[in-house]
Formats: sequence, structure tokens, C-alpha cells
Amino acid sequence: MKRKVAVIILCVVFLVGTFYVFASDALINQEDKTDVLEIAETAEPAEPESTTEIVIETSPEPDSEIAEPTASAAAEEEDLSGQAGENETETTASQYPSNFYELAQVLNNRDINTAGVCDILTSYLYLRDVYGLSNQELEYIAGLIIGGAEPSNIMEAAYFWLDTCEDISIIEQIYNKKSEYEGGKFWVENAYNDVTEYIHGELSVDDVNYYLEAGAAAVDIQNANVLSRRGVYTIQQILDRIIGGETIVDVMNDVYGTNITQPVSLFGLNENEEADENILDSKELAGLENKQIEESAEEILSDSGVSERLSKKRNEKNAGLVEQLVINGIISGRIDEDLGVIFDE
Repeated sequence: MKRKVAVIILCVVFLVGTFYVFASDALINQEDKTDVLEIAETAEPAEPESTTEIVIETSPEPDSEIAEPTASAAAEEEDLSGQAGENETETTASQYPSNFYELAQVLNNRDINTAGVCDILTSYLYLRDVYGLSNQELEYIAGLIIGGAEPSNIMEAAYFWLDTCEDISIIEQIYNKKSEYEGGKFWVENAYNDVTEYIHGELSVDDVNYYLEAGAAAVDIQNANVLSRRGVYTIQQILDRIIGGETIVDVMNDVYGTNITQPVSLFGLNENEEADENILDSKELAGLENKQIEESAEEILSDSGVSERLSKKRNEKNAGLVEQLVINGIISGRIDEDLGVIFDE
């Protein structure tokens, strides 16, 4: 008999822009990587501490005194129930990309445990629900995994792609370069820069020292690295604007076409170091809360507690996706009122 393993969902999204808002060794010439990382690298985001239990309510027991239905009524009810079941199946199938079930089957047939399959599928659906990927884009990503690509590597490349101006086919090109950067912490970015021939600029150790000494912070270099991939300004052009007195918000407005307002006090622009580290998460927060990016960005700039809210929203969203997968029978398990999701192993 299969062993039941209780798993209280700890939802961690390796998503996207979020994972790459740190100093990258691909910013610089190969021979200078270690020194620059010591200067500009900051810690990666910690895993959320909170957990989310998934609970569903059960319907009350029917009253035992209710009369039994007549044969004709029972037959009619059965017919309607069958129709409803068919409609429910159609609705369930239509909410996923066309090759989603094939993706789930491929993952289940590989040497991946249930929790691992669930992580990949929820990360995949997160791209749709939070970042708004189309079915066509999702089908392309699923097709790469179905075709034999390593799932976690494809998902890493997909989340990286979100912050670029490239066609989605860059994901496969990045993946095909993986063997050249095997074991590297920044293999995705290194492969991306290789494929694009550093079109968005690169920094040497001397360049990094110059910008730091000129007043740029390490987080400015990290943000400039991400924003440069949108193809509007090179990393050098962005950092020149920063040391020239502009803010990362000014650059964001030009790159994203937004109209984000920086909070101002009697003493000038409010300086919020934590906000600078999280400002590029505004796209994700907007997607989670169904808001405009301007609103989410301004909340991040003015409220130091928004990062905790973002973490909570991520957890809740992923918990909901897991519940959906179990209810629809894509992941084998059940939902326990006290323990949350219980996977069948």
C-alpha cells in the first residue's frame, strides 16, 4: 500500500526577476569575477518562514429524515449529474495549456518525487497567473521539458527570460549552453550573455570600483544589471544616470514605460535601502494583487513591511495552486482539514 506522507506546504517560488536581483559574475570579464563578487554581491533571498495550510470545507451531512427520491426523479438527477460532470471536466481541462497534462505525465514518469513534481508544476502555473504568460508561451516551455530537457533548468531559464527583451526561444538557447557553465552559480546569466554576445554591456572590476567610488551602491549595480536586459539602456548607461543624480525609479519609468512616483518628504526624496533592494519585485506584487505596477512600486518605496506581504502572497498563491492540482487529480493526494495537503507517495 502506498505510504501517505503529510506535507504542510512550504511555498517557495524560484521566480524570476526575484532570483536574479543580485550581483552577477556575468557582469564582468571572466578573469575578474571573484573580486567583483566580493565587492558587489549581496545575499540571496531567504526562504519564507511562514507556511500555509490548505483547508477545504466539507458539506453538512444530509438530513436522514428527507424522503428518498422517486425512480424517475433519481434518473433525472443522475442524468443532470452526468452532464454536470462532463461540463466540469471540460472546464478543468480548458483552464490549462493544451500540453499541460502531458507535461504532468512526463514529470510523474521521471525520477522525481511527488513534492518535486508539484514544485515544478506550481512554478509553471505561477508564470501564467502572476506574470501573465499566454498559453502559447506556456506550451513552448512545457514542450521543452516534454522533449527531454531538465525541468528545473528550463524553469530557471524561463524566469530569467521574463526580465529580458528577447524572444521566448532564448530559453532553449540558454539551456543548450548549460554544459559550458555546469556548476556555476550564475550559469543562466553566463549562458545568456554568451548567446547575446554581451549586447547589454559588461563591467570589469575597475568599472565596478569606479561606479562604487562615484556614489553608486551595490544594489544599484544589481538593479542596473537586470534593467539593462530590457534593451533600452546598457548597464553603463544606467549607472551613469545613477551617479549623475537620478534614481533607479527614474530608469524604471523609462525602461518599463511606467509613471512611478518616488515618495518625497520635507528633506527631499525618501531614502529606503530596503526599497531599493525590492523595487524590481513590484511587477510580481502587482500580478499577485491584481494592481498596476505603479501602485505596487510606490507601496514598496513607502512601506518597509511590503516585503513581508509579498512573501505571504507568494505562499498563499502557491498553496492555492497546489490545492488546485490535487483537486483536479493532477497530483495524487488529498486535502486534510488539519494537516493541509497530503501527497500519495
